[in-house]
Amino acid sequence: MEIGCCLLMRRADGDAKESAILLRQLEEGLAAAADAGFDFIELPSWAVSRLTPADAVRAKALIAASGLPVPVFNSIVPPDVMLVGPDADPEALDAHLELTMRAIRDFGGEAAVLGGAKQRLAPKGFARDTALEKFERFVQLSERHAADNGIVVAVEHISRKETNIVRTLEEATELAAKQYSPHVKALADSYHMFVEREEYDSLTEAVEMDLLAHVHLADRDRLFPGETDGRNMDVEGEEAPPGVDFASLLATLRDAGYEGRLSVECMYADLNELRDKGRASLSFLRGL
Repeated sequence: MEIGCCLLMRRADGDAKESAILLRQLEEGLAAAADAGFDFIELPSWAVSRLTPADAVRAKALIAASGLPVPVFNSIVPPDVMLVGPDADPEALDAHLELTMRAIRDFGGEAAVLGGAKQRLAPKGFARDTALEKFERFVQLSERHAADNGIVVAVEHISRKETNIVRTLEEATELAAKQYSPHVKALADSYHMFVEREEYDSLTEAVEMDLLAHVHLADRDRLFPGETDGRNMDVEGEEAPPGVDFASLLATLRDAGYEGRLSVECMYADLNELRDKGRASLSFLRGL
């Protein structure tokens, strides 16, 4: 299984030089990810859809020269748009999705991650069934644009700390199965499974149903895999809750026959930290 990393990109809304700023971040991020030894990178979709045509050409050249493809894109939902609740209007996102999915295709993307913790959060007093129905309508709209561009929407489950709709991999898999489309599958996230205390049987089921499109890897507190090594100690050596059992997680995926990609999705202070912690994390994961 190939292991990549999610690059953190800073938005530059309102800046006349936004495209150039994003291009520079991409160039620096690619260099750091390559130095760490990752097989590919995962980018937020807005980071490429907001490039000027000329900078988009430059970005594709940088990606090609780095040797790191971008097969997966995340953040397909704008941060200020609600998908559920009384103000939700998924159809209003039609033009946004058309632009986003086309950009993902043009950059060689094969999967688009549907996350959006805040955007899918059902407000207090709003019926959960109604909220889930609205979220599913957006999934269906996304599916249409994904199919038009030959890519897959990967529905991410997000734990109770961040949202209240589709919190487990089991729920994401069930939602994907209801679409009866090869362009909608589920994404498994080790951090969110850890928070929800979800058993790895859900991974097996998703793989056996051919509904697992992608996997995100992070330890508790969004630490890099290997920082705690599953022990009850934090990075300073103090007593802390146990971390993710990555050995069991990867063994479950292998036994189920999963041959897809894994993205390390962790927080890092700067690119030097990405290089150092990324390199150590890859050594840890590849040794399991």
